[in-house]
Parts: sequence; C-alpha cells; structure tokens
Amino acid sequence: MSSEYSTEEDYERPKRMRTALENTPSTLPLWRLFREALLNGGACRDIVEKHVMCKLNGTDLKFFYEVNTETRKLVKRSSRAGDLKKRFRVSEMSSISTLEVAWENKYLWPSWWYERDFCTKVAHTNKLELLKWAREEKKCKWDWTTINAAAEKGNLEMVKYCVANKCPIDWRACANAAKNGQLECLKYLREEVKAPWDWRTASRAAENGHLHILEYLVERKYDKYDEDACEFAAMNGHLDCLKYLHETAKAPWDEDAVWEAHDNNQTECLQYLLDNNCPLPEGWSYEGGVLHAPESSSSSSSSS
Repeated sequence: MSSEYSTEEDYERPKRMRTALENTPSTLPLWRLFREALLNGGACRDIVEKHVMCKLNGTDLKFFYEVNTETRKLVKRSSRAGDLKKRFRVSEMSSISTLEVAWENKYLWPSWWYERDFCTKVAHTNKLELLKWAREEKKCKWDWTTINAAAEKGNLEMVKYCVANKCPIDWRACANAAKNGQLECLKYLREEVKAPWDWRTASRAAENGHLHILEYLVERKYDKYDEDACEFAAMNGHLDCLKYLHETAKAPWDEDAVWEAHDNNQTECLQYLLDNNCPLPEGWSYEGGVLHAPESSSSSSSSS
C-alpha cells in the first residue's frame, strides 16, 4: 500500500470510485468531462482546472474538494489550492443541501455568530427560497440585518417576505437600498411600509453616485440632509450628485467637502465647490483662481 494512504480504507476508496465512474453512464457532457479528467487526466484535466474550477466560488470549491481523493488531487495541484484555507461563506451557498451542512455544523461558525447572523448571510445569497428554508424549516431567528441585506441586494420579493413575516426594521433598510441604488425597494419601504429614514439615506446615495435616488428624495420632500451628503459626493467625484444636492435639494455643505475633494484629487468637484463659495478649511484661501492650502493638508493646489 502506498505511503500516500494512511489506512486500507483510504487506499480502497479511490479504487472504488474509479470503478463506479467506469460503470456510470456518461450521458451528460459535463459529467463526461469530469469522468475523463478523473480517470485519464490529459486535456480533460486541463479543461477542468482552467475552465471549470476557476468558476467555482470558494465555498463550492471546498465541497468539490471533499468529493473524493481524485478531486482533492485536482484542487491541490491547481491555482485555487490556497482558497481551501478560507472560511466557508454562507452567502456563497446556492442550495439547501449546502446550507444544511452549515446549519448542522455550527462549530464551523465564527465565535461571534448567532442564529440571526446565519439568517442574514442566507439573505445575502439573494435567493428567497433559501431564506424561506432558514425561517420556515429551521425556525432560524432574524433581526433588522436580514431585511437590510435584502434591500441592499434590491430583492424586492425578499423585502416583501421580510415585511409580511414581521422582520424587525429600522432606518438602515432605506439607507442600504439607497446605497446600492435600489429605487424600487426604497419606494416600497417608504410608500408601503412607512419605514423610517434619516440623513444616511441621502448620504449613502451621494457617496455611490446614485442621482436617481437623490431625485426621488426631492420628489418625496425628504428633509433629512446634513453636510455629509455633499462631502461624500465630492470625495468620490460625483459632480452630478454634488450639483443636484446644492442647486435642487438645497443640501448644506461645509469645509469638509473642499477638504475631501482636494485630498482625493477630485478636481471638477473641487472647482465647483470653490466657484460656489463653499466654506474653506481653516487656514486655506482661494484668491485669483488659486487655492492655497497648507502643506500639512497634502500639497498646495492651483485651480483656474
């Protein structure tokens, strides 16, 4: 018996697998490809490694690795071998059978996880049927982070399921929908659910350049703006959002917008702020089309 195998069972298992593969009808093209890769290697093995395994997420790769000795060899010799050291991610699981493994082996969970964290990760799969399984079959607990994940993903049906089943909700749901530009979810949360929102709804939209969300806020007579919205728009170079916030939404701004635009080299936003008399940080000046900033604030900058 080869030293590669620690027990007789380990030695016999790949032989049985090979026999089973040889006797399995090869009706599906993908199965035939795996069968040839496992049995004969060569070009088929190259295809599996270069065109199939590279498309598996880290969690699916772990399940593939555990199939048998041959799949373990395939993974170990591939460029994906390092991914085996990473944790299982519930959010990457795409079937009830894989979620069952995670649910039944709670010792694999991070030490800080509770059931509600599991439920939120299931929501991040973006598959409503998996969330229903967690809630209805496993009676998994949830909290506001579950509906936040659904809103962030823009999964309106999942958001509606959370609402119908009395998932806790707070201002974060609207903020998460706004962050990713999920207008339909935001509309539903505000107009149907009457979910609360605060200054972060506008700030998250501005930070990520979602002008259509800012337009919706004006339409709904939103009045929660603070200086962060203009600051985040300027920081990330979203000139259209910055203009809209200042000219249409009448959102406030302060010296932090100038600081962030300057520090992040967002020259168009910086020029707009200067041209529209945005307050300057202490010790800065703008004269004759030239911005003078202390060297401690990075390098001096000129704008014309």
